[in-house]
Amino acid sequence: MYDSMKSLTEEQKNTVHELACGLLSETGMLFALEEARDIFKANGFKIENGRVFITEGQVDNALKTVPAEFDVIAPDMNKKIRIGGNNRVWTPSCSCTKIQDLDGTVRPSTRHDYEKFLRLMQGIDTITCCFEFVVPLDVPQEKHLLFNLYMQMLTIDKTLSCQQVEAIPMLAMFYNTTSDKMCRSARDGLAYGVSPVNPLSPLAMSTYETEKLINFSRCGIAPAIAPYAMCGMTSPCTLEGLIVQQCAEILGGIVLSQLVSEGAPVLYGCLGSITNMSNMFVPVGAPEARIIEHASADMARYYKIPSRSLTGMTDANETDYQSGMESMLNFLVTARSGINFLTGIGSYSNWMIASYEKLILDSESVEYVMRLLRPLDFTDDRAAVDIIQSVITGGSFIEEEHTLEHYRNEFLTSGIFEREPYDKYVSGGKSGVHDKVVKRIDKLLHDYKRPYVEDSTKKQITKYCESHGYGEFIKNIFD
Repeated sequence: MYDSMKSLTEEQKNTVHELACGLLSETGMLFALEEARDIFKANGFKIENGRVFITEGQVDNALKTVPAEFDVIAPDMNKKIRIGGNNRVWTPSCSCTKIQDLDGTVRPSTRHDYEKFLRLMQGIDTITCCFEFVVPLDVPQEKHLLFNLYMQMLTIDKTLSCQQVEAIPMLAMFYNTTSDKMCRSARDGLAYGVSPVNPLSPLAMSTYETEKLINFSRCGIAPAIAPYAMCGMTSPCTLEGLIVQQCAEILGGIVLSQLVSEGAPVLYGCLGSITNMSNMFVPVGAPEARIIEHASADMARYYKIPSRSLTGMTDANETDYQSGMESMLNFLVTARSGINFLTGIGSYSNWMIASYEKLILDSESVEYVMRLLRPLDFTDDRAAVDIIQSVITGGSFIEEEHTLEHYRNEFLTSGIFEREPYDKYVSGGKSGVHDKVVKRIDKLLHDYKRPYVEDSTKKQITKYCESHGYGEFIKNIFD
């Protein structure tokens, strides 16, 4: 297929792999957590001054045991997700500390915003897995991701997001299982979540992130190993240098994950950007970030490992033309690159501000992207030569049975974006995109039904959440 956006050649992928392995074997990777170094040492790895030296052979052995695809459980098993292969999972954005209300006001995000987001997410078919979306700043921050998981458990029945080690026992309670069984299940193809693990560029992993990697690998939660290097700041200025460095950082994490639990699922992170040298700002909407994602996705396929990236990113400080342009570019590049786990729906301003409006707009944009990527299929029915021959010159296909059978599935319709002439738009009171978004949100909230959770399970997880200091914050949250 002709495509001006070139993928890496086999020779280039081999080069990236060889250079990355050279970095790991000659320079090594710093693991701040002593437990990690002990695991490496017990398996015969060379360690000096906290740096672990990993040979190409040791990398190759680890790669052999990483699954190419796996499922992730959901409270409603009809909504479990498949990660890897040609599958795409779209999730909301993460870690936003501000929220934009529908009147345009931007303010600090709260636990009530997170609960409202979850109710909206439950009704948005495009989003099939949860993620953090906003940081509720009105709860204690040390373990707010545990609080978020508790909220998910009682609000949605789609795949949950466990991103904090302390939350693992609560996840086991919810699914009435144990961490050992979760680990075995993940190795057999059914994981209990996906969580980002972020190496520290260049060539290091902090104590906190290494603890996550080890514990998630032990407990059936797939770590998405995703450094976010910045060209010219935490990696070489060239995109090629960043791609090689990040490959090494990811491979180092993969090796540790397989030493902890051979066969544990893991994802290859396809992130990274440039540095604005005039102000040290790291733009997520830059075209260079899209090139990094595209090349990294090639490396993930080279290793036959599922991939994860941010998507829908923009540096715009309003939901304006720049926001839509950069977000759609990101949606399109990550989707056509074959990235499997796509995080980012609903945020702007360098993913610092979450927006109810953009949550809806982005979800609609993803529908456009998925329609664009649907392959053609020239079966007799779809090529419809007999229908063409049956309609006389100058005739119309509008009343043909074939048209009635196909148009609903063939044509993507949008209840948000404009699809009508200007005169009708004016006569209809100039109800624009924002008005339609407000109506969509009202309908989603009105139609929301809370999934059933057994009382005994609810009591268990509530007691656990209270034991970590969140009792007063979960009281009456669902009233």
